Amino acid sequence: MTDSKKLDLLLEKVTGIEKDVSELKKDMVEVKADIVELKKDVSELKKDVSELKKDVTVLKEEVRVMKGEIIHLHRYSDLILDEVERVHSILDMHKADKRVHTA
Repeated sequence: MTDSKKLDLLLEKVTGIEKDVSELKKDMVEVKADIVELKKDVSELKKDVSELKKDVTVLKEEVRVMKGEIIHLHRYSDLILDEVERVHSILDMHKADKRVHTA
């Protein structure tokens, strides 16, 4: 192989390497842009998770309050039922008293 052909072969390889390096540089620019975009997405996700944690905390407190209200309502319903039963028994006694209902 002559020196000229060797030089041409080396030149071809260097040109190919330059093209590869140029493509790699373009790819690196795209990768960097993707990384920046991913960082933004991660930041937004962190904010969303933080907001969700706050919402969960609020919901837990609301559930706690509602449980307390349900307990109170249950107590009140028991009191109302007791009163209804008491009045019902009074009415039954009154209805059974023949001295009151003489017509």
